[in-house]
Amino acid sequence: MYKQIILFLGLTISGSTFAQNKLLDDYIKIQKEVLCHNKEDIFKELSAPDIKEKPVWVGKDPHGKTDFILLVNERKNTFTIVQAAESIACIIGIGTGNFKGNLIKTNQ
Repeated sequence: MYKQIILFLGLTISGSTFAQNKLLDDYIKIQKEVLCHNKEDIFKELSAPDIKEKPVWVGKDPHGKTDFILLVNERKNTFTIVQAAESIACIIGIGTGNFKGNLIKTNQ
């Protein structure tokens, strides 16, 4: 399983559009520890009664290999950002914010 996690993160980081963009040459590269586990278990935990976050937005990486999922509990104003592949998911961010109403206003 650790080989899958390393491969998953390696493909995601090395395939980044940011790394290929000349405008971002001055950006600083950092390493961040993330929590990864079986995708099904992570989503089961995030929807459990004590967390109750639900997906409100899904986006694909530029190569279509992973999904970025924003899960929100509007009542508690908590969120989690997950990056997921076929069987592995990693929590890449958690926090709080005001999610009342639409997350993103559109002209439609």
